[in-house]
Amino acid sequence: HNECNTENCKCEVVSGMGIDTCKGDTGLECTCCNVLAQTCEIENSSGIFCLDNAYCSETKCNSLTQACDAEGTGEPCFETSDCFACQAFSCIFGGTEGLCSTDTDCQTYNVCTAQPNGANTCDTLTCPQEGCPIDDCTDDLNCCASGTKICADGSEVCTENPCPTYCTFDGACTETADSLEPCDPENNMCPTFTHNECNTENCKCEVVSGMGIDTCKGDTGLECTCCVLEGSSLNWCFDDTFCSDIETYNVCSIQTCESVGCPIEGCPPDECQEFTDCCEEIPTLCPNGMPVCADDPCPSYCTTDKQCSEFAFGNVSCDPLLPIECLESHNICNELDQCEVVSGLGFDECFLDLDCTHTVCGYSQGICSCTEESGSGFINECSEDLDCESSPICAKKTECIDNQCVMSDCLLEGDCNFLCFDQEACCSSGNHTECVNGQCVCLIGEGEDRCQTDTNCSYHTECNFEFESCYIVDEIGINECSLYNSEIDCEINTPPSITNLRADEGNYCTEIPYVGIAYFSWTYQDLEDGSQKNFKFQVDDNSDFSSPEVDRFFDRLTSGFSSNNEQMVYVKNQPTMIAGDFIKYGIPYYWRVMVQEYKKDLSSDWVYYDGLIGTTDPNLKEAYIYGYVHPAPIVDFNILPETAVIDEDVYFGDMSVCYTESGPYACKGLPYGYTWTFGDNSTSNKSGDIFHTYTSDGIFTSTLQVCDEINCCSSTKNISVRNETSTELPKFKEIPPY
Repeated sequence: HNECNTENCKCEVVSGMGIDTCKGDTGLECTCCNVLAQTCEIENSSGIFCLDNAYCSETKCNSLTQACDAEGTGEPCFETSDCFACQAFSCIFGGTEGLCSTDTDCQTYNVCTAQPNGANTCDTLTCPQEGCPIDDCTDDLNCCASGTKICADGSEVCTENPCPTYCTFDGACTETADSLEPCDPENNMCPTFTHNECNTENCKCEVVSGMGIDTCKGDTGLECTCCVLEGSSLNWCFDDTFCSDIETYNVCSIQTCESVGCPIEGCPPDECQEFTDCCEEIPTLCPNGMPVCADDPCPSYCTTDKQCSEFAFGNVSCDPLLPIECLESHNICNELDQCEVVSGLGFDECFLDLDCTHTVCGYSQGICSCTEESGSGFINECSEDLDCESSPICAKKTECIDNQCVMSDCLLEGDCNFLCFDQEACCSSGNHTECVNGQCVCLIGEGEDRCQTDTNCSYHTECNFEFESCYIVDEIGINECSLYNSEIDCEINTPPSITNLRADEGNYCTEIPYVGIAYFSWTYQDLEDGSQKNFKFQVDDNSDFSSPEVDRFFDRLTSGFSSNNEQMVYVKNQPTMIAGDFIKYGIPYYWRVMVQEYKKDLSSDWVYYDGLIGTTDPNLKEAYIYGYVHPAPIVDFNILPETAVIDEDVYFGDMSVCYTESGPYACKGLPYGYTWTFGDNSTSNKSGDIFHTYTSDGIFTSTLQVCDEINCCSSTKNISVRNETSTELPKFKEIPPY
């Protein structure tokens, strides 16, 4: 096909399918900008390709001043009149329906006109200055001289008029062509510029006018893709996300209940709601309580000992004949203190539910008992209450001293006697108990007993971190520590911190259509060597984080007291096959992180990205904009034939797709650079399709590199070249195992 060389403004023939944008020295010629005159010319030009003078103008329409000046941001112009166009029968600044000078230029009337071929048509004419005449007609049928007829495309025309013809894919005209592009009624010829597009309503390949990229080739070559729900209307689609809104109804298919697309005339009633409605016999009940059809196997799940059984009650399903899923699972203790199987490699916290709890000795109200607590990996202190009699926490005695029940440590074996259990037991007749400074004491004189033990009085405990001890405060409050565990509870500990917040774009060439990748990283730190337990990560285009686009929480981490963390976030502006959260190109985002430690479950403050190392002050946060303004080129090409012979012309067809902020386009003709490397020490910088000839046999690695205004991406493929006259057999080499 023919293309204008944008470097020298000449019309050149290039290989591969494409649209002719020029016709050499005759017909449509290449035009370029004359920089001095700011005009679009064929000769004496700068070599900057253009379509008309507006491409060469340095002035644009200014909607604020309603003038044509250098400060404008609208369409290119030479004078203010270039900025006035029709809009809804009015001549306004910035209109879109054709240049005008007065409102009359935008007003029309209809009149019947006899054409040279004998047809009568209803034509629209611009009204004269003195005003608009009355319409003669509303359409061509109002102008018929002798009735109407029905054409092959179903349209109705006057009997004396010819039926409309349409362009075929090869440029011919016919009444029955499956096309939207009509032929020229005067000479029955197709327009000079057409291209093929998929009709989004009926999913058919059709010819349309104007220059563009062929997105389909009819019944051969590149086909139109449609949503493939059985029985549905043919809806055009680009990927599966385009098919999510099709109405469906349920039908039975091989003992399964499936959703299929509704036909055009409407949705039939559902045949089923669940798969058991499709069973040929009465469903049976599996050991896990799930119903299945009588001749179907029960589902199997991984056990905590890496086996696969239908009697297991888990979340990781498996195949009894190939239980590879169980080998790639691990066990955790859940919130109900049950041993649960989860997918993925990891450390086994348990094998039985008993492993998720442990026993400890406790002392309360003068009673020493063996109690159960949550947590795995601890040694059981006891199995029954008797095991706790020798425990240090239970080695206590009580006795009445000065009308008070006093508890103290046992100093001698056999001295641990509980002579009283509360203050009331020590308060003699005629006295009464009251709370004094958080303690239950016996006061001389008759009165109402207010307490039995100290726990009946309102108090709370606080830590003295200087001496790492726990003491009582005689007022209502939250206990910070236990009097019997003060060394651990009151140990000095500070919350973890976060630093080195960074946002990076990573590799430009992601090789994922429409998608870029952003990397967010930070460093977790803890002064007391506490390991990181979890983190929260949020990205939002609102500075108050009211509706974050990315909101992630990861728990049960195993990173150390100083570790680097990184989160990968996709960047895209339209739906793709890649699901999950994402951010968009060109939009400023704020992001923040919060971490928690294992040691005392202390959490950091929210730390915000500030362009430096991070800040806890939300007023100092900075917005981050993804560094690339659009996705990277998706470089691709095909080789025909895939196996060639020496001196044969090999076709390298460029199928690369590039992007701008507004969407994708074919990379062919990019001014930023193409590099073909053919693997035989030869290269070419020609853009688009190319032919190459190999002069020796072998396997050659060919590479195409495409550059846009940001960077370069590449793709590599191999081609086998053989000597057509060679009779040499392939060489085989025997290697172990034999």
